[in-house]
Amino acid sequence: MAVNEATSSAFEDSDSGEFPWGEFSDERDLGFLRDLMEEVNAGGLVAVMARDKERRPVLRVVDPEVAALAENVRCSAGRFYWSWGEEMAPAGEKGEAARLLRKVLRGSAAGS
Repeated sequence: MAVNEATSSAFEDSDSGEFPWGEFSDERDLGFLRDLMEEVNAGGLVAVMARDKERRPVLRVVDPEVAALAENVRCSAGRFYWSWGEEMAPAGEKGEAARLLRKVLRGSAAGS
């Protein structure tokens, strides 16, 4: 099954990198998520803007080889957070955040 088929129901339309559902209180954090999306997509994972269950903006990241594995990254107060609430990295360190996502979604060898 192709990534688009396996993941389309989980993602909002994000071809433009914009959220289709309106404005948010912190445009800076939204910008950080967009920057991370570009970094993650350039590194071989697939990232799109989406919303979590609470309708907060998140970056939905999957490994196209194993679309069943996914992570929702949030950004708040200039920091990236894992879906379980633990801090991942400062938002200014998008390369480190992308490396950690590769490590989690592809295994320890990919994250080094």
